[in-house]
Amino acid sequence: VLVALAGPRFGKRTIQLSARGVDVVVLLDTSSSMLAEAVAPNRFERAKLEVSRLLDQLHGHRVALVVFAGRSHVQCPLTMDYGAFSMFLSSVQVGSVELGGTALAPAIDKACKLFKAGERKYKALVVFSDGENHSGDLEAAARDAAKQGVVIHVVGVGTAQGAPIPIRDESGKLKEYQKAQDGSVVITKLNLTGLSRIADVTGGKIALLTGRTASMAPIWSAIRKMTRKELQSRTYTIYNERFQYPLLLAILLIITAALLPTRAKPEAGRG
Repeated sequence: VLVALAGPRFGKRTIQLSARGVDVVVLLDTSSSMLAEAVAPNRFERAKLEVSRLLDQLHGHRVALVVFAGRSHVQCPLTMDYGAFSMFLSSVQVGSVELGGTALAPAIDKACKLFKAGERKYKALVVFSDGENHSGDLEAAARDAAKQGVVIHVVGVGTAQGAPIPIRDESGKLKEYQKAQDGSVVITKLNLTGLSRIADVTGGKIALLTGRTASMAPIWSAIRKMTRKELQSRTYTIYNERFQYPLLLAILLIITAALLPTRAKPEAGRG
């Protein structure tokens, strides 16, 4: 029994496990217009929530995060470490990118550089934005992405009616709303026209976050149906467990001992 508990192992075999999937880059708008509260709690926080939900659907794929406003930078490179991705996502805030504005076209170009050059498939880009204040040629950026085999999916955040952009103090209390140079309150609206165009050019899907309920299912489904490639391969050595043999011997010995006749002690003679 003690030998069996020691877990003897004799012989070994090797197995190879591989992960197959696609590369998915999330492009997240961090411009000030994303603070508008037409979508609760605001556009930006709702977009971050949906990015997290998207991550839950992407197990087996590599993911990356690029944030943008007036310029863009890579927050998390392509990885299969979803915990690291979530950590980087949680640290992103409106204002994480120093320069204001919404330069989506250059952000698309930067995101496409994360994909492996030379491949013409296995690439998906998911854009979360309200579509406000674009700079650069969006359609040209979309065409370049399509030539590289990148499919761009679009998540429009906001409403067509629009909402003002709140300015809050450090405690979160509303101070005022952002105003234009003429003193009027700025109303930021969802501009779906340009966003829809980049999805159309690359064959991507469109989802809208305009209220409490929204469905990302078309995008999840499209990514799941994409042709997959081998992303990671590992070889494991497995040793064969042999505890069964001493355990079987112990059981046989116990049964044998139980079946052996026992001799009664002779009675002491009477004197």
